[in-house]
Amino acid sequence: MDHQSATLTRIVINADDMGYAPERDRGILDAVGNGICSSASILANGLSAEGALRGWKEMEREWKKPRSLTPSLGIHINFTEGSPISEPKEIPSLLDSKSHEFLGKFGFGEAVRTKKVDLKHVEIELEAQLKWFQKHVGRAPSHADGHNHAHVYPGVAQIVAKVCAKWDIHWIRCPYEDFPVGTSDNKQNNFCRNIALHAQNASKVFRNNKLRVVSHFYGMQISGKDLTVSNIQKIIAKASRTEGQVVEIMTHPGYPSKTGDEFSRSGDRLHELKVLTNESLVAAARKANVGPFISKLQPCPNLVNSLDNIEVQGRIIGA
Repeated sequence: MDHQSATLTRIVINADDMGYAPERDRGILDAVGNGICSSASILANGLSAEGALRGWKEMEREWKKPRSLTPSLGIHINFTEGSPISEPKEIPSLLDSKSHEFLGKFGFGEAVRTKKVDLKHVEIELEAQLKWFQKHVGRAPSHADGHNHAHVYPGVAQIVAKVCAKWDIHWIRCPYEDFPVGTSDNKQNNFCRNIALHAQNASKVFRNNKLRVVSHFYGMQISGKDLTVSNIQKIIAKASRTEGQVVEIMTHPGYPSKTGDEFSRSGDRLHELKVLTNESLVAAARKANVGPFISKLQPCPNLVNSLDNIEVQGRIIGA
């Protein structure tokens, strides 16, 4: 694998949701240690976050890789699920008044749309999550992305950009995908399309704050059963024929959890893990420039449709 060329397109394969549940954590560590995942992001408020970090650090000690190839660990910003890091009384607009938990994927989006979210509360909670990361990891995150992509909502993106720039976070996810016309009109599909539209606008906000975004993003249309060896091979092959770009593939590997939502309990998590540890894909990744987010990677000049000239077969299910 030639990692010397500064112009070779970097492919980052990120495992989301570390810290969600022990079963998911084991799968993520397998996908990084034995598969093609080159990066992960952790939920500061995840129920198993501290245990997941212990496993990550143990694996780090065993890696025999140069620093530029050591898997990156970022923060999976969360405003939608579980309990906050902050004191509930400090951020009431983000929480259900009875449970003192976040409002959920759709609930948070609706609260933002109807201007019921106090953006100061967003800033307080994000700062708390980043302080947790600094305390437990010993450094700032290499990159940031968002649980349910809540970080790209209007207003929220401005706060996230400002705070991430302050913390010197170099990379932030911009989940822009070009969705095909004619897919079934259901709640999840509409959610994903809206996220893609918000991501286009958020990209400008992130760039204006000197944050870096990738040129191509994949993940919402090839999640779960639609994450296939063939689809990833196509992305790797396409990216390997280009120069000067950074491509991100979002994944959610794991063993089905005993707790959490339907997404986490689903057998799709194990399916993704099996794909990401497939021997032929591991061999292909070794020949390509698959690696972590690192600060020396250059920002991409333009946000590009993620499916431009690549045919992948999938539904719109992941978020």
